Amino acid sequence: MVEHQCRDMLIGPDGQITARELREINPGIVLVHIAGNVDQADLESTGVRFHPPRLAPTGYMSVATDYLGPRPLMDLHTGGLEVGEMLARERRNGLTAAEAERAVLGKTRLAQGS
Repeated sequence: MVEHQCRDMLIGPDGQITARELREINPGIVLVHIAGNVDQADLESTGVRFHPPRLAPTGYMSVATDYLGPRPLMDLHTGGLEVGEMLARERRNGLTAAEAERAVLGKTRLAQGS
């Protein structure tokens, strides 16, 4: 589970879905939490398995790409540098920050809008 933008409860009694509903849909589900607002107590009370054992609070990451090894970490940072370079080029060409963002979003799937 990864959600960096929305701070609303995603999984929990007041969330978009409850742990019980998840378990009914897929009794063998295992949730891997990277980021996002998830009620850990709800997962525990319904027996939904999850990793890591302690979920980070909203706005923080439970695990990062380095958890998967050096390649995903390098890909993440390389992608960030590439997007930064593209944004800088657009700004040097006279675009405003918002225009540069839109331009880069249209050119690469590596970019994520704000």
